[in-house]
Amino acid sequence: MGRLCGEGHLNVARNAAMHDFARGWKRENFWVMETQPGSVNWAPVNTALDAGETRAMAWQAIGHGADAVLYWQWRDALNGQEQYHGALVGPMASRFPSIPKSAALAASLNGLPMRCAVPSPKRRLLCS
Repeated sequence: MGRLCGEGHLNVARNAAMHDFARGWKRENFWVMETQPGSVNWAPVNTALDAGETRAMAWQAIGHGADAVLYWQWRDALNGQEQYHGALVGPMASRFPSIPKSAALAASLNGLPMRCAVPSPKRRLLCS
């Protein structure tokens, strides 16, 4: 049945265990570097995420100690396998439906109170 429904969907127990493992192993909070904003391209059947699933992934990660939730990928590739992976922006800069959803998530996160001690990173990297 799982193969017919597709893969890449939120697996609550597995994600929670991996987040807790990362936080316990590092003994500090962590970043989720590749949250999917849409479908994946590596499953035998690639299906779109359910409504609210990307938001649930982000909140679950934050609840288990994530300081950042980043998306893979920002812009769809023009060719190759990555063109079938979910993105925030199309190859010609068209906005995908995931943009307003991500903006709504960011707005809800901005309303949260800051932690008591926010680490000051010495390095920053932004690629687009």
